[in-house]
Order: sequence, then C-alpha cells, then structure tokens
Amino acid sequence: MPRFTVALLAAPILLLVGSCTSGGGGPSLLNFLYSTDWTGATTPQSQVVRLINPSGGDVLLRSMDNNGGVAQVTFNSVPSGVYEIQVTQYSQPGGQGAVLGVLRDQAQVSRTSNSYQTVAQGAVDHVRVVPATATIQVQRSIQLYATARTAADVATFTPPGSFVWQALNDRVSVNSDGIVVGQLQGTGIVRATETTSGQFNSAVITVEAANTTTTKWTIMVFMNAANDLDQFSDLNVNQMERVANNPDVRFVVQWKRVQALGFGAPWTGTRRYLVEYDNSSGNGWNDVRSELIQDMGTSVDMGNKDTLRQFASWVQTYYPAQRYVLVIWNHGSGWRLRDPNIGGTRGVSFDDEFFTYIRTYELAQALDTPDRLDVVSWDASLMQMIEVAYEIKDRCDYVVGSEESPPGEGLPYDLVFGPLRTDPDQSTESMLEHFGTGMLQFYGETRKITQSSVRTSALPGLATALSGLGQALLNNQGTYNNEIIAARQQAQSYSPTSLRVYRDLRHLTTILSGLINNAEIDNACTNVISAFDAAIVHNVHNSLSPNSFGLSVEFGPGTQPYWTEYGLLSLSGATVWDDWLEVSP
Repeated sequence: MPRFTVALLAAPILLLVGSCTSGGGGPSLLNFLYSTDWTGATTPQSQVVRLINPSGGDVLLRSMDNNGGVAQVTFNSVPSGVYEIQVTQYSQPGGQGAVLGVLRDQAQVSRTSNSYQTVAQGAVDHVRVVPATATIQVQRSIQLYATARTAADVATFTPPGSFVWQALNDRVSVNSDGIVVGQLQGTGIVRATETTSGQFNSAVITVEAANTTTTKWTIMVFMNAANDLDQFSDLNVNQMERVANNPDVRFVVQWKRVQALGFGAPWTGTRRYLVEYDNSSGNGWNDVRSELIQDMGTSVDMGNKDTLRQFASWVQTYYPAQRYVLVIWNHGSGWRLRDPNIGGTRGVSFDDEFFTYIRTYELAQALDTPDRLDVVSWDASLMQMIEVAYEIKDRCDYVVGSEESPPGEGLPYDLVFGPLRTDPDQSTESMLEHFGTGMLQFYGETRKITQSSVRTSALPGLATALSGLGQALLNNQGTYNNEIIAARQQAQSYSPTSLRVYRDLRHLTTILSGLINNAEIDNACTNVISAFDAAIVHNVHNSLSPNSFGLSVEFGPGTQPYWTEYGLLSLSGATVWDDWLEVSP
C-alpha cells in the first residue's frame, strides 16, 4: 500500500486480543468475576462488559442479559494487573437497543482483588474518583476514573456523558475523558461531577518538575495512523525501539490511531511516547515497549497544521537536543490532488477521522518552531518536490524524502537511524546518507524506491534558475510545442496514473536541452542543472525509478484547471514558473 494518499450475541462471549504483561517471570493468570444486581431493572435489558489494558490492545469482552436477580460472568485466566473496566447497559438483550447507562472504572486483578460488583439500578449517593492521589511530572498524563456509587458504595450506572471534569487550578489540565496533564509544578485539584445527581468528588495530583535533559539528537515522529497505513505503524515503532539504546539519540512519537476506521487499530486516541530500547524481533502492537508520556485523548486532529507545530514545539521544550529530525509519517501527495478538476492544493498528514490534511502552502506555518529544525523527513509519498521543499526552506536545513510513492512500510527506522545510534557525532550530511542506503537495503529491487536529501540553503538559487527556464520558454512560446510535449512524455514521472504531472526536474531539463535547439533555452537548462546539483546532498534510486535525481517539479499542460491553486505556493511568488505552466502546451 503506497503512502499517498464486533457484533454481540445474546449468549455470553469471550474475546481475547493480545496479552497483558508484567515484570519478573511473567504475570499470574487469575479468574476475575464481574457481577450485577438486576433487582428493580425493567426487562429486557443487557450489559456488555469490557476489561481493557489501559495502555491499549488487550480486551476481554463479555455480555449478560437481565435475569431479574444477581448475575455474574467470569473472565478466566486473566493476567494480573490494573485494568480499565467499561460496562454499557442496553435496553434490549444481547447488547442491542438504546444505551441506558455507562460505567467506567479501574479494576485490580490480583490474588486479593479479583471481582467487581455493580447494581443495574441504584440511587447515586456519592462519587468516587480513582486514583484519589497521584504524582506526575510536568507534561506527563494520568487517566482518572469517576463512578457513581450507592449508599452501600456499590458502583451504579449513569447516562452517557453525565460526568463533567474540571481542573480547579492551573497546575493541571483535564479533558472530557478524565485525562489529566501536569502543567505547572505544585498541587493540582481535579473534580468530577455527576450532573444528574449533582454529586462530585476530587483527586489531588502532585505535579513535579519535568526531568529535562539535552541530547545530541532528538528524532520526533509525527505518526498519523488515522488511515489505512495504521497496520504499518507498529512495525515502525518496533524498528525505532531496536536502535533506541544510545542516550544521546532519542525518539519521541506522537501517534494517532482510530479503531472505528476499521484498519485494525488496537486503541483509539492520540498519544505521545518516548521510545525505549527493545531488541525483540516482534513487529506487532504487543511487542511495543515504549513509555507512554502523554495521552492526549480522542479529539486531536492530526490533519491540522497547528497540531504539527504544537508537537514539534513541545518536543523541543521537553526533549531538547543539539540537532533535530522531524519525520512526518503519513500519506503524501506532493502539492495537489489526483483529480485536477478538484480545486485546492494537497499536502500531507491525512486524518481520516476528521477528513483533514495539512496543505502544502500551510507547511511553513506548521513548522514554525522555537528552534530551527535540522532535518525534515517525509515518510510519505511524492513530497520530494521543489514546490514542497521551497515552502519550508526557511524552517530547516535539509529536506529528505521520496519523489516516488514508497511502500506502505515506509522508512526502515532501524536501518536509517542505526548508524546514528552508533556514531551520534557524525555530521548531519553524513547521517542523511543512511536514509537512502537504508531504503535500498530494506526493499532492494522489489518496489519503486527513491530517496534524496536536499540542502535548503541552495533552493533560492535553484528557484532563480527555474524561473530563468520558465522565462526562456515564455520568450519562445509556441515555437517548440512538440519538443516540450515529448519532454513531458519522456521525463521520469511519478504517480503517472493519478493525472498528476510530476517529473524529475534534472531529467526533464536534460531532455529539454537535448530536444530544443535554442541557445537561450539551452543556457537556462544548464543553469538549472548546475543549481540542482548544488542542492542535492545525497540521492539514491533503484532500477524501477531509473532517472530519479532527487527533486521533482510540476510540468503539466496549461489546459489543466489548477493554476489558481498553484499560485498559492511560495515558489509561484518567487518565480515565473507558474506563468509558464499556465500557457504550456
């Protein structure tokens, strides 16, 4: 997959996905009993009970119908640990009908605590919040749970959305899911109010200073897996873990997944992880061992430019480094859509939950970080274009990416960053070489591979030369139409079946120079090639993309109706290339 862009039965059921783990010789396996008292509840009704590993992925699922008395289900062979218990009460048997009430709490599975009791219909006497006290660092998060309790201190059900969370001072923040984030050092108070009864309770959160250290490198990965690339995100995080054993090179990941999209995500939400070393060979979610730093909840839009800027700025504040690499992981589409009849420039980071993406002309705003970025890497399709690179030339020193649509597995992070782990003192340009060598080593000749790194300080010179070529073509408009059309057909193309007209800039210019016998145009082509070579630091490709030299360019005919959108790009404002494209044959 290139990078461009449970039914419930009336009878009890059990679903186990993955496993919970703990230290030492492994977790104890215990039976866990859930029971509810149906007394007073109208029939027919049912409950669906989920026992969830809070870090995500492990789900035990059971259902029960109203029997008029006390009913119970047993979860067999459950690994010991702390779980989240979610219970939904329905108006019909088998988990069907309207949702009447919900309950969400923390459950301990151990030899001394292996049961959870509820009452299906009970008067709310008070509210319990767990944990009642906790300690976190600034910008770390913790999940709180609030439950309505009867006078006998038994959990009961409340309407969906009836709990309101509130931070009572500025030491912490809390969202609608009860996720608390430390903001300032000190003592924070968080209150949960059950609005139907008016009952409330609070938790006390001690916020400690962040343990901030400066490393030689921080690799920040903006991993938007809220789309059909989700299946590859586990692989990439496991690859990072295999080379995360040098304290001078750390990986920080903002990772979004959405189960409801149907691509196999084991959890829903957006999380920030500090990657931890793990040299196991597994590549699944259950093999991920990284540290969850901050749970951001379920309302983060990863297709928003501000979300990207906030992530990069947050990393620079709390995980500072001498040098930064920002990897943008997702689908990419260069500067525009597949369909030229649809207006608007396209870009990167497609969030299928919100149907959003970061437009190419928004990239400079998205990367407006406190410290200049050393490297921006596109782990996405078709983004290594002069139009894209020129947008961010003032935000970073180097841009790395593919002119092509790389395989869905994307960058092999262990091969790309393994040499940096071994030698964190190497120069940035030396490090950049491993993006290409890693891709070739991982994929070989199996699929189209291109990978180049571009020196952004050379892009103004390349833009000037490209503008000169555009002016030369304008000066000779109509004279060499057949040669220009032939050059478009012969030049190395990318995503050709999508109606995009992306061509390798160096290959295109070489062909134009060979086909057109005109001193002005030939001189302009020579200038482009010279400026192009000055901008390219490293470039590799396999035999499936043979004429890929490191940067593509738009070279569509003027009959295509997208030049208004092309005019939004910074390159259009700096050159006459857009003027030429509007009249090109």
